[in-house]
Amino acid sequence: GSDIYFPEAPNGYLIDSKITHSRNVRFVFAGKRAVTATDLPGSYLLKKSTMTTSAVDITINGAAWSGGGVLGQTGNTGNGITILANNVVLDEVMSCKMGNDGIRIGSDSAGNNSNGCLLTKPVCSLNGRHGIYINDEGNPDANINVVILPLLQDNASDGIKIAKGLQNTVIGVASEANLGIGVHVASGAQFATFIGGDSEANTGQDIQIDSGSSFTQIFGLAPTS
Repeated sequence: GSDIYFPEAPNGYLIDSKITHSRNVRFVFAGKRAVTATDLPGSYLLKKSTMTTSAVDITINGAAWSGGGVLGQTGNTGNGITILANNVVLDEVMSCKMGNDGIRIGSDSAGNNSNGCLLTKPVCSLNGRHGIYINDEGNPDANINVVILPLLQDNASDGIKIAKGLQNTVIGVASEANLGIGVHVASGAQFATFIGGDSEANTGQDIQIDSGSSFTQIFGLAPTS
């Protein structure tokens, strides 16, 4: 139930193996919050170029992060932050320059619950695949998650992609200049809801809803192409 405090560190805290956040504590990163992938927070984890796994797996229900986040060195593979638990809160957290996804909610294997998580003002840019990816290949169990005011730019695939999951909500998305789709509702997504925001200048579609998804709701999300 305690806080783990990271004092300000402009060059980050270098990690060379995966951190498993498996206790009900809050990571608190000092200094300013991330604004973009180049305007870095006051403290963060720096994922070493040789890492092939996620920088962090969150496996305990109720875990929380405040500020900071993860930045990847060139050459790393794997995700930034992978959420494999319920009721996780990430508040103004960055996950940028990962070999794969910036933030992944859910897993490619069965048996994980990733429900009821809250991401507020995440910055997920310059990642090797998606900025934020909500998908669970289990029951599925990546449900009723909420993402508020995400900034998703220059990712190698989609800004945000929702696949197998129920009743996920995104509010005020800014998804720009991604090489794939800005906002992608893929097969298996049910009752995904988008409220407000902007998706523009993406190489693929700005907004795409695939067959195999159902009951998608969009209110005031503006594509420009």
